Amino acid sequence: SLLTVVDISAAASPAEPATTNLSAGDVAALMSTTVSRLRQQWLQSAVTIANILKNGQTVHRGTFDDLRQLRENYEELERARMFLRNVDGSDNQAAKQAVGA
Repeated sequence: SLLTVVDISAAASPAEPATTNLSAGDVAALMSTTVSRLRQQWLQSAVTIANILKNGQTVHRGTFDDLRQLRENYEELERARMFLRNVDGSDNQAAKQAVGA
């Protein structure tokens, strides 16, 4: 399956946005860096909170809410990335079967 990506940046003309056809696997690969960075941010925040608590300091409740939100964002983006990888794998398998038929 090809996905159409629309460039909505300031460089694209509002009347005619630039489009690029990418496979689901291509989009999943492009998402990998963002997913990795979000995971790193979530884990680093958890370590920071643990160090603060270990030093006997208190942590504001909002900090835990922020940590939960980071985790949820990471998990949601990772699920989307894995779904796209699976779609791409299914498409590749179907194409191989069509060629072999």
